[in-house]
Amino acid sequence: MSGNVVPVQPGLPEPSARYEVLDTIAQGDFATVYRARDRELGREVAIKAIHPQYLTNPRQLERYWQEAQLLATLQHPNILTIYDIVRPRGWLILELMRGNLARAIEAGPLDIDFVRVALVCSLQALRFLHANGVIHGDVKPSNMLVDARGRVKLGDFGLARRASSEQGSLLKGTTKYMAPELVSNQFGPIGPASDLYSLGFSAYELLCGPRFEELFPGLSTFGRDRQIAWLMWHAAPDRRLPPIHRVLEGVPEDLARVIQRLSAKDQSVRYTTAAEVLEDLRLRPSGAPAAEKPVQTGQPPATPDQAKRWRLLGASAALAVSIVLSLLLLLMPGSPRRPPPEPGELSGVIVEVDPDNRRMVIESAADGSRIQRTFTPGDKFQLNFRPGYLRQLQPGDQVRIESAVDETGRPVRLVYATRPELAQGQLQEIRAESQTLVLQAGPQQDAPLEVTLTKATKISLNGQDTVQGRPIRLEDLRPADRVSVKYQVSPTGRTALEVTAERQMQLEAVLHEVDTVAGHLVLDVGQGAAAQRVRLPLAPDCQVSINGARIVNQKPVGPADLRPGSPVRIVHDSQVLRVDAYQTFEVQGVVAAVATGSLELRLSSGQSMKFQLTPQTQCRLEGEPISPEDLRVGDQAVITHDAPQAQAPPAQLVTATRPADPNRWALVVAIAEYSDPTLARLPAAADDARLVHMTLIRRYAVPKSQAVLVVDPPRDALAAEIRKLLGSLRAEHELTVYVLGRAVRDRDGQVYLAPKDFRHEDPAGSGLAVQQLLDQLEACPARSKLLVLDTCHEPAPKDADSEPSSVEVFESLRGPAGQAALRTVTGLASCSAGERNPSAAGTGRVRFAQALAEAYAGKADKNRDKRIEPAELFAFVADRLAAGAASARTPRLFLPDNRPPRLSAEAKKAIRALAGLVRTGEAEPAELRNLYASAQSLAGREVEPHLLYGLVLLKSKQPKHRAEAMAHFEALKNEKPNLLLPLQALCWIRFERRMYQAGIDDLAELFTKLPKPQKPREKFPAELEYLFRWAGQLREFAAQVDERQAPEASLRRLDAAVAQHAPELAALYEQGREQTRQRNRQFDAQASATRDPATRAKIMIDRRQVSSFTTFPFEEAVQAILAGLDR
Repeated sequence: MSGNVVPVQPGLPEPSARYEVLDTIAQGDFATVYRARDRELGREVAIKAIHPQYLTNPRQLERYWQEAQLLATLQHPNILTIYDIVRPRGWLILELMRGNLARAIEAGPLDIDFVRVALVCSLQALRFLHANGVIHGDVKPSNMLVDARGRVKLGDFGLARRASSEQGSLLKGTTKYMAPELVSNQFGPIGPASDLYSLGFSAYELLCGPRFEELFPGLSTFGRDRQIAWLMWHAAPDRRLPPIHRVLEGVPEDLARVIQRLSAKDQSVRYTTAAEVLEDLRLRPSGAPAAEKPVQTGQPPATPDQAKRWRLLGASAALAVSIVLSLLLLLMPGSPRRPPPEPGELSGVIVEVDPDNRRMVIESAADGSRIQRTFTPGDKFQLNFRPGYLRQLQPGDQVRIESAVDETGRPVRLVYATRPELAQGQLQEIRAESQTLVLQAGPQQDAPLEVTLTKATKISLNGQDTVQGRPIRLEDLRPADRVSVKYQVSPTGRTALEVTAERQMQLEAVLHEVDTVAGHLVLDVGQGAAAQRVRLPLAPDCQVSINGARIVNQKPVGPADLRPGSPVRIVHDSQVLRVDAYQTFEVQGVVAAVATGSLELRLSSGQSMKFQLTPQTQCRLEGEPISPEDLRVGDQAVITHDAPQAQAPPAQLVTATRPADPNRWALVVAIAEYSDPTLARLPAAADDARLVHMTLIRRYAVPKSQAVLVVDPPRDALAAEIRKLLGSLRAEHELTVYVLGRAVRDRDGQVYLAPKDFRHEDPAGSGLAVQQLLDQLEACPARSKLLVLDTCHEPAPKDADSEPSSVEVFESLRGPAGQAALRTVTGLASCSAGERNPSAAGTGRVRFAQALAEAYAGKADKNRDKRIEPAELFAFVADRLAAGAASARTPRLFLPDNRPPRLSAEAKKAIRALAGLVRTGEAEPAELRNLYASAQSLAGREVEPHLLYGLVLLKSKQPKHRAEAMAHFEALKNEKPNLLLPLQALCWIRFERRMYQAGIDDLAELFTKLPKPQKPREKFPAELEYLFRWAGQLREFAAQVDERQAPEASLRRLDAAVAQHAPELAALYEQGREQTRQRNRQFDAQASATRDPATRAKIMIDRRQVSSFTTFPFEEAVQAILAGLDR
């Protein structure tokens, strides 16, 4: 079981017929170890399962099985037992162990006596292995295993490290415990003493426990990679373990001496055999034999006595660079034996070889002459210092022929031929000081190949023989380079003639050109003045990926798919081996759907493609940044993404344009400058108008040619622009008019837009009447018309009434008789009475134009249909302007009312005829009924005929008509409770009948229903002012004539209802009361002045008649009814 493992619990493999996998013990880089049950023998075992990726290398796997079979023959009590091999699954069936000593020392140093026992067990195992010609190669605490009986056994003979390596190194042994001769031959040959060094180093650590590495404070000086740091420490002759007695207390002298000698770097000091060590460890210091004692794998922490072992420890810090070193199981073979030189007879170059006639022609190295030699069957041949035959020699071979005698004394020729050889493989080591490279020359050669370079050796790297303007040197090569070495063998070694190296190098560049015909890439490397253009050939099997994908649109990616201008990362040696390109892809279409986090595009092919909208997605509409929520169905879009294989690629950039709507028109008017000094300029008006104008074009799809912007026009130019635009509109068009400036009201209440040349003294002659603008818009045939007035701005004039608010401007407009002012035009006012919009930027308050632009940019389009209805526009603008009580503004929406007049001309004529009967008081019953029926039929459900008919009955002197009038007005009151005239008529009838309390109550109800002005400067209707004086007269009459019929409570209730109105109206009420009091005083004076009882009685009777004090205001009532016919 491997020691370089960490506990895990991955999914268990499928069981075999014999072995049932129970759980996972540990997992390493090469294999996973499982606890299993042997069904046939009924025992638990360990299964070491090779990772699947290593089962595909037949050569490595075969070596692994051979080594496993070798170890299976090594049966010893202190060696881990191999029970079985399951080749198809890559399983080794091993003896199940309880743990290892590396785990035991995690809690503290081991007991000294147990360390002695562990050393004896391990030495016995090594003695057996070495006697059988096997070097363990990876002795360390994690490979010192403890079985169920507490015995220590050696396991994990480095098989995994031989068969797998992260970086291809063939050094054997874990670097922390590696013998120095494994790193450098200056420490002597590799052999049994190498295992003894690793065992001594491990034993030292068992005594120290977790604090062992504190003995190496300078370990970090060897680099950041821990493995490399240990490797360099072992290879440094001047770095040694400190004497145990300086570090630990209580360690027996013989045990300390043995461990110190085992861990000596100098082989002349170190033990050479395990038997020698066992001899020194046989006896304790007292002479008693050392007995093996079982160990508990969960070793307790160090006792106080154990803690006292430490004398001095330094702090250490290790830095590391990643490397994995492979471990060899057997010793590496030595270099080939070279024959000793003998006196030469002839040296030169072979010119001709005739093996059939055993003849050779040689060009002499001495004088260049050609010499022929014939050979006998007893002559000996060597080629490159290996036994050979004449037939193997070739023209051009260097040859040396010497004479000798064989073992029988017969003369023979010895022919030594040399020829340059070619080795290819991976560069393993570079020895710059001796100009030697070490090459692992392929599968057929286990031992590395050492070749020495001379000044004549030609070196090239990736097809180049220079770097930075100088010849390439050996120091420019690196381990792991693929090299091809042409070398000459000599008795002293191998001399390189030519070294051709290839290194996989990475290059980041921008692709300039792809020449698939010539098989080249042209790259731009670097930036600015340092940029270079490089041309590299493509390898035949060059791999290409685009954005990490090897397959795009279900087709393999090749060089032809690369796009010039793309950033690329190139892996190359002398050829381009791999190209990883980053490319973006553009998809063009029409937005079919937009939702939170996604967008669907309809392509020209009719198909649809979905994209993800992520927080990183950038969106632009008409060149301006927008949020994804601003996109609309129907927008034309180009989507840039880099995931061609994704079903819904994340969009990197959405570049959208909004097709113009040919039916949309707009007029934007801004007046910022005025020639009249009484009008303050509006500093931000021009910019605000341009903002709204461009928003209407870019975001609201108004064609640019149909969006008119007029800034600071004089009156005539403005009027001409309006006429020109309105004259171009047809019934299918939609029009938006936005006016930003000042409006001025003259003395007659007429409101004018103030152009640049406006004159306060002549508003009619220099201003543009808003009523005229409205009338022009109403006459325009466009199906949709919106007038937006932004005409009240800071600073306010001294006479605030002279510059009305936008709401007041709309309220000043009038329509035809009986119709609304805005019939086909919708109005939007920027603010209400008393409010002002900021006129300059930088106030911190949102200007109306800003809110309007935001609305048309899409924020008001709640249903995302690319059409902003007036209600949507108003709702957004109102919310936007309601920012803070101090600066809040109240816009108002005026909806069109295109209903026809309430009353036709015929109906009005019939109603006026009825009014004439009220005024004359003369009407035949038949005539009255006919006229009432006609007016009622023509007026439909309107109330005017009923009111006038009731007045005619009320004015009649016939009692039956009075009764009919009362019933008629009672019905009207119930049917239309908000009408005032029925209450007024009923009140009069009740007073005539001396029902004063009921009459007073009618008056109180009437004044409760009277409309009150809702605005500060709004006036009470003049046609209703007479009611206050009339009511005062009636109230005082009821109080004077009969207190019982007019209780004080009813009178106070009437007084309170009147007091709710304006003081000037309440004053009229008091005038009426005073008139009644004066009339009463007149009656009193008349009664006092007469002596005739009959006359006095008549006076007193008249005094009790309401008609003696006031009359019903028939004329006022008729005028009020007729005045409302056109409403």
